[in-house]
Amino acid sequence: MPRGRGQMRVWCTDGGFDLFHAGHVEILKNARQLGDFTSGVYTDQTVSQQRGAHFPLMHLHERSLSVLACRYVDESLLAHLGNLKRHGHGRSYKVPKSMGIFRTLESPKNITTTSVAERIKANHEILPEEKC
Repeated sequence: MPRGRGQMRVWCTDGGFDLFHAGHVEILKNARQLGDFTSGVYTDQTVSQQRGAHFPLMHLHERSLSVLACRYVDESLLAHLGNLKRHGHGRSYKVPKSMGIFRTLESPKNITTTSVAERIKANHEILPEEKC
């Protein structure tokens, strides 16, 4: 999405992006439509604090490469956010909120990392041993 000089709008979103899936792609696509786009990927420690001890399922390097491989992302940063609560409630975005530039993007897809993990768990017992 090339822009003329003085028209650059940079947007940033952040997330764990564990088990990168279609819901992540939709959120990144929606963010990209707002302007030039950078995505922050939470550290393993941050994801674990937010989601629980068994997460992330993919380590930071794998998750970062997944985000960078998405056609809608221009750049990716490592993001460490303190004081996170489950599923993002409690995050502080005081500066962008005070500037009137904060946006919340929801995925139109009915898929989450939790739903993917639950499907894997539910199907684990029915999969043949050699396929796992």
